[in-house]
Amino acid sequence: MIFSRSRGFVDAGEFQRLAESCVFIPGVGAIGQSLLQNLVRCGVGRFIIADFDTFSSENLASQVLCTTASLGRSKVSVARDFILAVNSSAQVQTYAAEWSEAATLENILKQCDVVLPGIDALGPGMLLYRASREAKVPIVDFYFAPSPNVFVTRPGDPTPEERLNYPSLGLGWEQIDKPEIAQDCLLRLSAYVLGVLPSMKFERMALYRFLNLELVPAWAPLISAAAALMSEQAISIILKRPNVTDYRGFFLDLTDFTSKRAPAEFSAREQALYERLKNFAAQPAEAVGESWFTVGEL
Repeated sequence: MIFSRSRGFVDAGEFQRLAESCVFIPGVGAIGQSLLQNLVRCGVGRFIIADFDTFSSENLASQVLCTTASLGRSKVSVARDFILAVNSSAQVQTYAAEWSEAATLENILKQCDVVLPGIDALGPGMLLYRASREAKVPIVDFYFAPSPNVFVTRPGDPTPEERLNYPSLGLGWEQIDKPEIAQDCLLRLSAYVLGVLPSMKFERMALYRFLNLELVPAWAPLISAAAALMSEQAISIILKRPNVTDYRGFFLDLTDFTSKRAPAEFSAREQALYERLKNFAAQPAEAVGESWFTVGEL
């Protein structure tokens, strides 16, 4: 039996529930590939995956399904082949960019038990949260941060867009990736994350480029750790196990290996950090430098 060594973590009835479950992973880049690798090996039986991209050489450093043999191939086709190579009984449904069409997304969400986003574009991400709330499907996600973390947004919970006061509120999702809106969302997200991790060190130029929509950093160990946390939370939801992770989430602070709980909302502390980050991002690139710093030194 494929999953015989997993007994003790799940029982026979739970194995059956996993085999009958369906997960939706829109975006099978770095985090999405690590998620599906974990979940297929845990016995999840149905996957709906979506991505329009192909593998390129820059993916070799951070995406577990990317090899020199897969360069140029569609990410969803490689992901589908991997899932079926592990478990030939699994069912895999694939989409490209059309997953975001209203009728298609509604149909997808009707089928799945949990959503695990692997999207790095804000507009489609906000669309997913809005549609999942309407469909009453929980989302297991992570904050873009230099530390493993996870949060779970259940039906009725406030979304990140609402909690962090994103300027996208009230806008159509196609408008959210406009540079001025996307940048303000990233500034607010970064202020929230930095407030939780005040002792973490950051490389100045990398943060500057991220805040100016020029770079999305990817680090393989961090991706694997975040995907492990997300996978465990998704399995808990599928199996209806007790679960203390909520829409705020938890961070593992790598400076002292303690767990930090994120705040419920964007407070005065985060607002002050937001203003400092906004000034930091507005300066000319030649003034930034390449040293490392903590948020207190910003």
